[in-house]
Amino acid sequence: MVNEPLLEIKKVVEKTSQPISSSLGNSKFSIQGFLTKKEEKEENKSADANTEKLPRNHFTETDLQNEWNYFLKTLQKNDAVAYNAINGFSVVKIGEDDIEITYSSESAKEEFDKCRDQFVNHFKQKVHHYTLNLNYKKVEGAVKVEIITKRKKFEKLVEINPLLKDLNDLLNFDLS
Repeated sequence: MVNEPLLEIKKVVEKTSQPISSSLGNSKFSIQGFLTKKEEKEENKSADANTEKLPRNHFTETDLQNEWNYFLKTLQKNDAVAYNAINGFSVVKIGEDDIEITYSSESAKEEFDKCRDQFVNHFKQKVHHYTLNLNYKKVEGAVKVEIITKRKKFEKLVEINPLLKDLNDLLNFDLS
């Protein structure tokens, strides 16, 4: 065998002066992207402000209440969380174009905002009145729905008639 000189192979790493890929786009979950989408939606709503040529038929308080109850029934079937939040709202006609919605908490109002368009669009089409204005009014100290258990009922009855406590001690009622 003949001794051949070993050739050394050097790997040359080529480097670029600029990035190979183009600029990175925003992630689907970026906060900045969410804020710009929200601003675009608000601009689109202002484009719908030109409703002068749309019909403005008269509607009554009864029409409004019937549609509100229908909306609540369909919401109860489709979205129980939103229904429980919105169930305590009251809707009143205060003018020919104005509807007042009273709510008890900001979180309930946010739930209503998610499905507001569904109610408003259905109502507008039903009564053929397309220039509605929704006015929100927060009611402090609104009636809160409290779940009364058997134990709470029994304690209220004991306040009225203390002998029930003695009877409970003797018979050991199941109040769970």
